[in-house]
Amino acid sequence: MDAGLSARLGACIAVAISIGLAQAAYPLNAVQEKVKRAVSEVATINDQCWAYTLSGTVSNGDSFLAKRDPSRSPLPLWSLEKSFGDEPAATREANFQKGRARDEKALVSSAIDWQSVTLLEQVEGRNVYGYSPVARDNEEENLIENLQGRLYLDAENQQLQRIEWIAIKPFSPRLGVKMERFNLQVNYQKIGPNLLPVASTMEVKAVVLGLKTVSYTHLTLPTIYSV
Repeated sequence: MDAGLSARLGACIAVAISIGLAQAAYPLNAVQEKVKRAVSEVATINDQCWAYTLSGTVSNGDSFLAKRDPSRSPLPLWSLEKSFGDEPAATREANFQKGRARDEKALVSSAIDWQSVTLLEQVEGRNVYGYSPVARDNEEENLIENLQGRLYLDAENQQLQRIEWIAIKPFSPRLGVKMERFNLQVNYQKIGPNLLPVASTMEVKAVVLGLKTVSYTHLTLPTIYSV
């Protein structure tokens, strides 16, 4: 896969896992306040100096493994143990470290337009809310502006279960690339006292230069193993 496209898609997962709270410009209604409280329960794993691994598997059999160790000195905190892609290994490593370094500094960035949060439906014991995602920087703008967000809360205890980003329609995140399908899900679960991301799944179908179709499902599993 193209290195630039890989970096942008990888950034989307990082945004979702690193979600922070936005400062609302206007008072929020009761529904928006409830959803904001639920999202605020997600543990900021980088802020709390968690050490953990990220393992990913793509539907074509490719996989990657990365580890974050806050005791590493000197920086970087991350080590890329295994990766895949058409670009050289050094390029993959550089793109990975660039994305991770940015995410370490963006924990309190705005990822949700809180005024846009609305209740969509109640189904199977869950309340489903829609919202407009907000890009952290210009690099993500072309992706984010074409996505709709959804939040799933347990109807009984109001605990966050899942965050989704879904493409509204086919779009072009960069010259020569047409994204026909994009669906990102991040699932959360209580582990001890902490609400943590436990799995993310990204489904992508893209056409590159009008010729090559890239279609895959990418599963990422963060494993928290120490603080």
